[in-house]
Amino acid sequence: MIRVNLLPVEERPRPRQLPLPSLGTAITFGALFIVTLAAGLSWTLQGRQLTSLNERLARAVQEEQRLVAQTQAIEQLETREAMLAERLQLVRQLESGRFDNIEWLNALNGVMPGRLWLQQATRNQTGTQTTLEGIAEGYRPIAELMRAMEASGRFGTVQLVRAERHSAAAGAMIHFTVAASWRTPHFASTEGTP
Repeated sequence: MIRVNLLPVEERPRPRQLPLPSLGTAITFGALFIVTLAAGLSWTLQGRQLTSLNERLARAVQEEQRLVAQTQAIEQLETREAMLAERLQLVRQLESGRFDNIEWLNALNGVMPGRLWLQQATRNQTGTQTTLEGIAEGYRPIAELMRAMEASGRFGTVQLVRAERHSAAAGAMIHFTVAASWRTPHFASTEGTP
C-alpha cells in the first residue's frame, strides 16, 4: 500500500520534537540544580549536626545539675566537718582542763588554816589568777594562809589585797581578800591530748 499525503506542507502534522534548550539555559538549570542539591545536602547535614549538638547540650545540662547537687552535698559535708572540728576542739579544751579545777580546790583545801572562813574563791578565765575573800579571827590566820600558799609551790606571788577589821558580838573579825597566781600542774595540761 502506498500512502500519499495530499495536504499542503503547512498543514501537514509535524512529528513532535522537544526543543533542546540552548547551552546557556542548560548550564543555568544545571547550576541551579547543583546549588539546590548542595543547599539540601547542607540543610540535612546541619540538621543532623544541630540534633547532635542539642543532645550534647541536654547531656551537659544533666551533668551540670548532677554536679550542682554533688557540690551542694560537699559544701554541707564541709560545713558539718567544720562544726565537728569546732566541737572536737572544745571537747579537747574541756578535757585538758577538767582536772585543773579539782587540783586547785584540793590545793586550797591543803593550805586553809583554822579560824579562817572563805566566802568566795574565784579564778580568772584563763585560770592563772586566784582571788580568795573571807573572814578570819585576827590577822594571824590570814598570815598563815599566805605562808601556806607560798610554801605549797602551787601558788605564786601571794598578795594581801584588802584586810578590814569589823567588830562583831563574838569579837573582832577581819574581812580579807588575798590574790595569788596559780601554777597549773604539769600532768593537768597534758591530760587528754592524743
